[in-house]
Amino acid sequence: MSVTEPAVDRTPSAAPGRPFRRAAVAASGGAIVLLGLALLPLPGPGTLVILGGLAVLRREFPVAGKAADGIKVAARKAMSMTTRKT
Repeated sequence: MSVTEPAVDRTPSAAPGRPFRRAAVAASGGAIVLLGLALLPLPGPGTLVILGGLAVLRREFPVAGKAADGIKVAARKAMSMTTRKT
């Protein structure tokens, strides 16, 4: 009978002493995303700023990476629909 090792959480924020880093990443990434949301109705690169904020959040929160990937796919679809094929 073999002895199995206990499961170890290897996410970046699971290391000891990381709660402050996780909080800092959450605050800065969240602020960037909120800025991007404010720029959506205003003239400016709102979508790019949101993607930048999600890239910051991706360092500690894998869900943010999935959201960024979904936005990229939607943006590519929108671009392909708006380009004219002659």
